Amino acid sequence: MTRYKKAPVEAGALKRRRSVYDGLENQKLARKKDGDQYKNSDWNADLQKQIDSPAPITGRNNEMISLASKMIWANHRLASDSEILFSFFRERYSSDITDAEIRSTVKSAWRYNSTTREDSRNSFGEARQREKVVSQKFTKKYNSKKVSRVSRVSLEEIDFFRAAPCRYINVSKSQSNLLKAMFRADEYVAVQADTYSSPPQIKTCREWMNMEQPFLKTRMGGWVHINAVKSPELEGFGVSKSDICSFRQLLVESDTLSPEEQLNIIGYRIPFVKAVINTGNRGYHALVEINATSEKCYQEHQKIYTQILGQMGFDVQAMDYLKKIRLPMCMRNGKLQKLIYINDKPTEEPIFKDPEGRSIKWVNYRMTPFGKAVL
Repeated sequence: MTRYKKAPVEAGALKRRRSVYDGLENQKLARKKDGDQYKNSDWNADLQKQIDSPAPITGRNNEMISLASKMIWANHRLASDSEILFSFFRERYSSDITDAEIRSTVKSAWRYNSTTREDSRNSFGEARQREKVVSQKFTKKYNSKKVSRVSRVSLEEIDFFRAAPCRYINVSKSQSNLLKAMFRADEYVAVQADTYSSPPQIKTCREWMNMEQPFLKTRMGGWVHINAVKSPELEGFGVSKSDICSFRQLLVESDTLSPEEQLNIIGYRIPFVKAVINTGNRGYHALVEINATSEKCYQEHQKIYTQILGQMGFDVQAMDYLKKIRLPMCMRNGKLQKLIYINDKPTEEPIFKDPEGRSIKWVNYRMTPFGKAVL
C-alpha cells in the first residue's frame, strides 16, 4: 500500500486560516459587546429619563409599547411583575386609555421580549417561564371556575364550521352571506375599511349582495355596523347613534381572554349566536341576536348580557348597538378575517351542548331570565 505524505501547508494558506479564526473570535466578542450595550449606564440613564418624563399628548399607544419593551428588556424594577408594570402605565396615562388596552399591551410586550432577548441578563428559558407566570395571572383574574369547567372539551374553528346549519361552500361569498343573515334586503348597511380616513360606505343590503364578491377588498381590515342605518346621508363624518334605526344585534368580544377561551364560552354559554368571525388578530367577534323594538328595550338586553358576560372576561363597552363587527374576507396585516359560523335563525340554545349536560337557558327573546341564571 502506497503511503502519501501530507502536503506541507503553505505560508499563505496558514495565514488565511489564522485570519478566519481571528475573525470568528472577533465576531463573538462583538456579539457579546452588543448584548452588553443595554447594561451600560448611558442606556439605563436614558431609559430612566424617559420613564420620569411626562406622558406625550399624542401617540401614547406607540410610546407605551416601546417603553414597556425597553423596561422589560432592561429588567427595570417597575417591570419586574405584570401588575407593577400595569400600575405604572395606569398612573402614567389618563383615563382615555382603558385598562383593557394597557393589560393587552403589557401582555404583548412580555410575549415579544421573551422570545428576542437571548443576549439579555436572563436566559431564554427564564424569560419563557416569566411569560407563563404573566399568562396565568391574566387567566386567574378574568376567568372564573365556571368558565374553566366548560373548557374541559376545547372547541376549535372546525367545530363551528361543522355546527353551522347553513353550510356555505363558496367562501368568497361570506361577506354577502353575513349581510343576508343580519339585515333585510331594503335596509341600509354601513361598511367601512379599517382606516381612520375612510368614511363608511352605505348601500342597501340588496345592493351590497348584487355587487361582485367579495365587495370589500382591503389589506387593513374591514368592518360592518351591526345594526342598520336610517339613510345613506349621515349627520356627521361617521355613523352616530342618531343614525341607527334598528336594534337587532349585539357584539360580544374580549381583549383579555385567550382565543380558546373565547370559543369555548361562545360555543357553550351564549344563546342566540348568529355569527362568529375570526378577527385576524387576537380573537373572535360573536354576533348575538337581540331583536329589540326600541333603544330602551335594547338597553334591557344589554344590561343582562353585560352583567353575565362581563364577569367572564368580555368587553362590556363593546355591547352597544352602535358597534361594528369584523367583515370576513378582508386581509388585516397579512391575516384573513374569516367567517367560521353563521346561523340566520339562532335559538336560545347555545351552539354546542354543554359537556356536563347542564341546562343553560339563561335568557329568552324578551330578555326575561329563566329563573336564576345557570352558568
